[in-house]
Order: sequence, then structure tokens, then C-alpha cells
Amino acid sequence: MTDDLVIIDTIKTISLPETFTFISALNVPTPKNKIRIEHNWVAADPFKKSNPGIRISNYRYWNVVGKLQNDFHGTLRFNYDGRTVNGAGYLDNTLISATEDSLVLLYRKSVADDWQVIPHTINFNGSHIDKAGTITTDSIRLGEYALGYYDYTVSIAIPIKKPDYKLTVSPNPGKGEVSVSFAIESARSAEIIICDSNGRQVFATKIFPHQEMIKWDAGNCSIGKYLITLVINGQTAQTEKFILTR
Repeated sequence: MTDDLVIIDTIKTISLPETFTFISALNVPTPKNKIRIEHNWVAADPFKKSNPGIRISNYRYWNVVGKLQNDFHGTLRFNYDGRTVNGAGYLDNTLISATEDSLVLLYRKSVADDWQVIPHTINFNGSHIDKAGTITTDSIRLGEYALGYYDYTVSIAIPIKKPDYKLTVSPNPGKGEVSVSFAIESARSAEIIICDSNGRQVFATKIFPHQEMIKWDAGNCSIGKYLITLVINGQTAQTEKFILTR
């Protein structure tokens, strides 16, 4: 295992050569964001449930640990290299069998969870067949990452379940400051929108995958019923009713 440790206090991009990664800190209102990336030179665990048609790297995976402030936002870029000429590559040559378009980025929060494909972008560096480039997450989250490759010869069909975003409001009924909890680990873009019974928006804020809760100060709002809506990638994902009292 090789690793890199960084403490991020400002907006910047950091190269981490020991783990073949880059961190781009995009929003750092609060300092002392500590991130350690571990590059494990062993095969990633297989899927716990039926394989959805993805081969997982049999050579390496990453573990990201540390402490991120609630208002921190950044991206994490992984280098991939499946070349086997002139001494280059030999990192992902057993994974990338053809075009790089079949590459995916897998994530799980801990070893107790199953792998899932998370939103990502691929920079092919001009060629989709030279087997070298980068793959970037939309948002850094703590947990394990692995490269995967679509290969339906290993697939077993599994039912698609509707995501459970675990949107809750407490206390409910409540007054003053309330807590809004959620789980959006695989969301690309998300926000919480709160409207009164007339449909008038009284509060809205962007949220990020590493967050689990926000606070809403309802002290200046009128008593009555409110709808708290979680919006994922521009679509309503879940709505909860809230009653404001005095």
C-alpha cells in the first residue's frame, strides 16, 4: 500500500503521485480538511450481490479517509493506465480490454456496503483506445473507490431498486431550528427546497454527497404546514411534510 496525506485550507489543485490521484478543492470556507488517500496494490472486493455486468479491477483500489468540513466541496481525479509498451502502464492492463468508454468508477462507503457506479467524467487525452487517461468524481466522499469495466459476460440481472434518500425532518412538529437529514452518496447535483402551504419558497440550499444533515432556522416563518423537498439532478427525489409551531 502507498499513500498520500494532505490538509486543505484553501482552493487549489494537489497532485498526489504516490496514489496516482489529484484533488481539486473547489469550495473551502472552513479550513483544516484532512484527507488521506491509500492506494492498495491488491484486487478490490467483488460485488456482494449479483454482478450487474461490471468487472472490478483485480490489481488495485483506493481508500479515502480523513475529516471533511460540512461546507467543503472538491473533486477527486484518478489516473488509469492500461498500456503495456515501452515500460508504461501495467496498472490496468488486465482491466481495460478494449475501448476506454466502458470504464466506470465504483464507490462504497465501507466494506459493509456494496459497490455502486457513481457519477464521473473521463478524460481520454485525445484517444479512446490508447488505454490511458483520467476519471474524475463529481464530489469527494470518504470511502473506497475502484475502477470497473462493463463486461456483460459476467452479469447476472438484478432488480433495480428505487433509491432511498432517507429524507427526515426533526423535530416534527417543531419550532425554531430544525434538522433536515438525508443520504445522497451517488448524487451529481442536489439541493433542499422548502415551501410554505401556498407554494412560496422560503428556503433553499445546495447540498453535497459528503453531507448528512443541514440546519434550517424557521424562527422567522409563520406557523403552519411546509413541504421540504430533496431535488436530485434537477428532479424531485423525495418530499416530507413539516409542521411549524410556536
